[in-house]
Amino acid sequence: MTGYVLAVERAYVAAATGGAAGAGDHDAPMAFAAAAAVAARFLAIGTPRSLAVIGAGPAAVACVRAHATWFA
Repeated sequence: MTGYVLAVERAYVAAATGGAAGAGDHDAPMAFAAAAAVAARFLAIGTPRSLAVIGAGPAAVACVRAHATWFA
């Protein structure tokens, strides 16, 4: 999951700076989770100390795993 989250982050940077962002893998739970983790990284003030997940099942698990990228 960490590699996927970092790839999504690189794609966002490429899109924002005029580079070519790859199409990538679009597994919905993973894509949403990675987007949430990247957003959380840049929206956090200081060091985030908590995580709230709304929902259950594979999407919720993917979200927690994606956020773990920054806390591993």
